[in-house]
Amino acid sequence: MIRFAAVLFAAAFAAGCAGPPEAPPPAAAIPTKAPGGHWRVTQAQAAAPMPTSESPYLGQVLALDDTGAGAPSGRFCDNPAYAGRTAVAADILGTTVRPAEARDAEPRPVTQVTCGDEDFGHYLHLADGTLLTRVNDWVLRLEPTPKPEPAPAAAAAAPTSPPPPAAQAPAPRRLVYLASYRTEKAALAGWAALAKASPVLRSQEPVT
Repeated sequence: MIRFAAVLFAAAFAAGCAGPPEAPPPAAAIPTKAPGGHWRVTQAQAAAPMPTSESPYLGQVLALDDTGAGAPSGRFCDNPAYAGRTAVAADILGTTVRPAEARDAEPRPVTQVTCGDEDFGHYLHLADGTLLTRVNDWVLRLEPTPKPEPAPAAAAAAPTSPPPPAAQAPAPRRLVYLASYRTEKAALAGWAALAKASPVLRSQEPVT
């Protein structure tokens, strides 16, 4: 009986000291259409002290459509899902002081991109048609841009005539033994007799 009373007292004390009710959770995301098209990062502002003012994301072009979704970091998802909700800028961009839209307390539309179970990005829609997102410690502004043209293929090299065949080395000379003589004079006389008898030998030169 004493233990039960203590429990009741603790519950009543906690209820009396409770603070103001918590803010309602943000609206749940519901499936929505993709923003569509291609988007270029045209502005990058640091949301925290950075060792450099050069953002690696500036100039990146990414797709946000049903056939695929890119990310400023270079990742790509070929089967993205899109969901929409409303949120204030600080929920997406953090408590950064730049750009000025980051301090806007008015809820704005947000597109959430997922790739399977992976969170692939949150994009805050502004009235001028641009998007704001945060990647690591950079707040990025994206503007719609035409689809980048593929790099032109290298021109096919003009056909060239095949190189002339290399000159063939002359066939090695073949020697055929015909006869033996005691003197060069006798050998020449013997050659004359043989050449007279053979048309093949008649066009050759003897070697003694």
